[in-house]
Amino acid sequence: MTKTVTVKEGKYLYIELPEEFGYDEGTKFSVEVVDGKLILTPYDFLELNLDELPRDVLEGLIVESVEKDISVNVVIENLLTSYIENEKY
Repeated sequence: MTKTVTVKEGKYLYIELPEEFGYDEGTKFSVEVVDGKLILTPYDFLELNLDELPRDVLEGLIVESVEKDISVNVVIENLLTSYIENEKY
């Protein structure tokens, strides 16, 4: 089945997916090119309860956030991305 998407050009390339695809606005995708085709795979969601983390871990997240002038969410995202990229499957 073929579905049509809208592509907008600007500083970045935007792809608008129709509602029938079932993705919410803001859904993030990994992007891969295979045999000249663009493959978009939605990221899975992960919920973390920060109340369950030890104090020293929370302090480390905050320190890195302040040192790099980024949000704690970005610090966590960077840590998870680094871990996943270095993990052997």
